[in-house]
Amino acid sequence: MRKIMLFTMCSMLFANVNAQIYSASPYCKFRTSSADVGGSWDDFTRIQIGPLNQQLAARSTSALYDSDYIYLNNVTAPSFTAGSSYSLKLDYEKYDGENMVMTVFIDYNRNNVFEANEVAFNLNNFDPMHTEVTGTISIPKTAISGQTRMRVMMMDTTSAVSTATANACSFAASIRDGNPLSYKNPYYGQAVDFNVNIQAPSAVENVTRETSIILYPNPVTNCIYLKNVADGTMFQIYNLEGQRVKGDQIQNGKIDVHTLVSGMYFIKLLSGNAPYIERFVIGNK
Repeated sequence: MRKIMLFTMCSMLFANVNAQIYSASPYCKFRTSSADVGGSWDDFTRIQIGPLNQQLAARSTSALYDSDYIYLNNVTAPSFTAGSSYSLKLDYEKYDGENMVMTVFIDYNRNNVFEANEVAFNLNNFDPMHTEVTGTISIPKTAISGQTRMRVMMMDTTSAVSTATANACSFAASIRDGNPLSYKNPYYGQAVDFNVNIQAPSAVENVTRETSIILYPNPVTNCIYLKNVADGTMFQIYNLEGQRVKGDQIQNGKIDVHTLVSGMYFIKLLSGNAPYIERFVIGNK
């Protein structure tokens, strides 16, 4: 009886993991075969992009990773800062010597769609029998802060050219110079999804400070008071992760911060030739 119960629990756990890993919703699901587990001949073995360093088992050792699509939603989401660049290294195993395209999509505008202008990395026309690809991705300054999705892809083509870019959803919709790409075998390809966090650039980057402005008290509990600042001046408050948590106009020489949690923040005053930046602390409440 204990063996039966243990087998049942393990089966339920395995089913739950599969449901989490193989569902792409609300994004499109990249697919080349009818099976959720197995079906891919080309597989990533490690994906390294900036702070992300994720090892994946080879198809010969784990059917879970031998699939055309995997969503690793149980991996801690790495953080990328808008306006910054990060190194990339993709390790993989290849079934044959067909030409390949490797593409990385990041949903910068967080609309649950991988669009043509959201290609963070693309490479083709390279020796497909190598076991790794290296490069750089750059996060645009216009990327919206918050959690979004990244898709890392590899696809076979019979004749890769420099303009070929993988399609995020399927082989059939991929194009080369306006024409559908030709593939030797629909099983040759894989897409791996990750959650990622996009952070705003540091609030204290490249600014000057107007020393005549006085901010008090610091630490603060409910209200920040400012001297030598005109009412109507725009302000923005950022947390240590670079996320804007409050913004408005100064009224009656003060800013209400009672809704913010305890911790360290930066305030930016948008007046004069250069913004004023000051660090302040909200104490325990």
